[in-house]
This record gives sequence, structure tokens and C-alpha cells, in this order.
Amino acid sequence: MDVNQAYGSSPVGEEPKRSPKDREKPEKKEGGDSGPDSQSGSWRNEDAVDVGGVLAADVSPEIYEALEALTSQLEPLRAELDRAREREKQLTEMTQNHPFLPVHNRREFLRELAHVLNHMEHLSTPPALILVHASNADAVRLRAGRDTLDAFLERFASTLDSVIHPTDVIDSLGGNDFGVVVLTGSCDAAEAVIEAMRAALDGNSLSTPQGSFPLVAKFGYMVLEEGITAERAIAAADADLRRRR
Repeated sequence: MDVNQAYGSSPVGEEPKRSPKDREKPEKKEGGDSGPDSQSGSWRNEDAVDVGGVLAADVSPEIYEALEALTSQLEPLRAELDRAREREKQLTEMTQNHPFLPVHNRREFLRELAHVLNHMEHLSTPPALILVHASNADAVRLRAGRDTLDAFLERFASTLDSVIHPTDVIDSLGGNDFGVVVLTGSCDAAEAVIEAMRAALDGNSLSTPQGSFPLVAKFGYMVLEEGITAERAIAAADADLRRRR
């Protein structure tokens, strides 16, 4: 240091005076030049484009228009997918429902019965399968015709459905036969359900111009066992029905 050279000094605790040249330089913020407002940053808020709810930086108008075009093309595809799903639902219902009775068809009943047989280990009591045969349906058909038979079977199915538990299953087995799966099984429970259905049918009839036709039925059942197939269970219940003549 040259002791003959004059140097400026400032009191302790005061900021040294800055020259006009120094004051022209911007102050550097702590933490670096990060953030959207930084002069060295890659993007600013006003440069961001909202694409599908996401801010995309540095998107040119051409790219943005291309993205908008792709989005517009997706909407018809979504609508077509919704129509396909609705059509699939309709076809599924067509394969499950009986053509005119308020119950499912034989295929759906076999599926439900197989499902019960495959999950019997989760049931506290064994379920039972009941077969119901509308024994005078053929006489109705011959006397009053096909349309009257359809109305007769519809009344028959609705009457049976009105007395079973909501967790039980009743479906058509085709022709004049119906199948009922009673989840609270055992012989006593199955017999109780049969008596309830018989009581609902007794005194019930279908009135037509050709006459009044009572709802008459025959019943058979079996308590389901593990390892038995749906077809074998139906055959066993049918054998019980024929023994009860």
C-alpha cells in the first residue's frame, strides 16, 4: 500500500458508497436466476399455453393448432366408444333375458347356478335347487292358443317371483319349467319355500275369453353339494319332481 495515496473510508455499519457506474448494474438476487421472471429463464407466464389443463412452454401457434385438431378428432372416437358400450349392454341383456317372461333364460340360470356351486365354501348353509313345472300349461295351450299360454306363463313366473327372497334366483328353464336357487338351503328350508310358492299359486288364475285357467304346479328339489355340476343338480331335482306325482 502506498501511504502517500489517499483512500476513502466510511463509518462502521454504513454501506459503502457506490459509484454511478456500479449503480447501473442490477442487483443479483439470492438463489440464482431461477423462476419464470428471471431474465435467464427459459419461459415466462405469458409464453405458456394451456394444453389440456397443463401449461406447456414455448408452444408455437402451429403446434397449438395441431394439438387442437387432434383433440377435436378424439371427441367422435369417444362418442363411438360410448355407443359401442351401450350396444354391448343391449346384446348382453338380450342373451340373458327371456323373450317375454319377467325372468332370465336357461343360459343365465345355468350360469348363476354354476356360480353358486363354485362358491359354496363361502355359504354358512348349503343352498337348494327347486324345480317348478306348470303342469296345466299344455292344456292352456291346446284350449286357448299360444298367446294365452304366454300370458299364463307370465302370470305363473310373476307369482313365483313374488314369494321368494330377494337373494334367491328364479329363471326359466325353457318350456313350462322354472328353476329356483334358494341360498338358505337344507331340506326344511326348501320345503318351506315350496309351500310358500304353492300357497301363492293356489286360488290364482288367469281369466281369458276362453275361460279361467288356474295356476297349477308340481315341485321337486335337491340340496346342493360340493362337486356336483349344474346339469346333474337339475337332473336330480327333476327326478324328485317326477317321484312326487
